[in-house]
Amino acid sequence: MNKIKSLEQLKHAVEQLNQEKNRAEGRLEEAQKRIKEEFKVNTLAAAKKLLKKLETEEETARKEFEGELEAFNEEWADKLEE
Repeated sequence: MNKIKSLEQLKHAVEQLNQEKNRAEGRLEEAQKRIKEEFKVNTLAAAKKLLKKLETEEETARKEFEGELEAFNEEWADKLEE
């Protein structure tokens, strides 16, 4: 009787793990679909390459903005304080 109960518990645990696996696979598929639609990439490698490109563009834009802000502050700070 003890073995039957143990097997039933094991079966239940396996069923729960299968459900979790199926949910995870579904979430992965949805994420891949969203990435494909939103960013027009089909593979993880293409997504990583796009991410690197976008991060580089963001860094360049940030540095340009900071430089322009510094130039603005140098030119206008004393006039804005009045």
